[in-house]
Amino acid sequence: MKIDIQVDEAEKLYGVQLQFEFNIKDIKKELDQIRKFYPAEVSNRVEELMRIQIRKYGYLIK
Repeated sequence: MKIDIQVDEAEKLYGVQLQFEFNIKDIKKELDQIRKFYPAEVSNRVEELMRIQIRKYGYLIK
């Protein structure tokens, strides 16, 4: 993905500059508020994708 390349290149030049302060519990809490508006497949897929991103970019999350 393009964003992966951009993040990697920026980190090579400037070090880690991007940090997030959330975890999977925070994501689940937010998703629980909107689940009633979306089919289960959609909200479950969003949660799955966020888990993948957290594993991939875990070093950016405090």
